[in-house]
Amino acid sequence: MGGTNKSVMTAKAKAEMLEFLHRKISELPFSYDFKIRAGLMGFYSLREIALTPKKELRSKNGYSKGWQEELEYRLAEVGLLNVLKNPEAFLSA
Repeated sequence: MGGTNKSVMTAKAKAEMLEFLHRKISELPFSYDFKIRAGLMGFYSLREIALTPKKELRSKNGYSKGWQEELEYRLAEVGLLNVLKNPEAFLSA
């Protein structure tokens, strides 16, 4: 019975993480500058950012190292930093 409870918690945690990644960036706890730059680059959710290849992301108008650092910092805060390294594995499952 304990194993079932653990898998339910894991499924619930994953659902919460996916919900976070699909929420509008404007609703998330990012700086005003981050939100403006994300909009300039055409991003409305963290999922869109995660699925964008790094090379393409870095070439977008509005991208900056500080923007990337804030993204990584916020994702690390909620345990989602690995999504940037392997988004397809996380977001397609």
